[in-house]
Amino acid sequence: MQYNDGSFITVRNISLTYDMPSSLIRKANIKNLQLNVQVLNPFIFGGDIVHWGINPDDDTNWDAQSSSGNTAAPLGGTNNNTILPQSIVFGLRLGL
Repeated sequence: MQYNDGSFITVRNISLTYDMPSSLIRKANIKNLQLNVQVLNPFIFGGDIVHWGINPDDDTNWDAQSSSGNTAAPLGGTNNNTILPQSIVFGLRLGL
């Protein structure tokens, strides 16, 4: 039986919001202007498991049996691992 260190650290959310100075936006008859950006799941740090592309946070079907009934071959883990979804969201809030 082989064991691997499953230690990992995940950065789930980075968010930045900027309020434009009123001295700049007043000339365009705008009361307020807010810009924001949010990055979801930008980083995951870990050992060999992470470098192999396995998401250690995924618990999909680890305890499920294969169709042959072999309990030694779970469906989860390396056989059915999901990728950590990443996304970048930009936003703009405008007050007239």
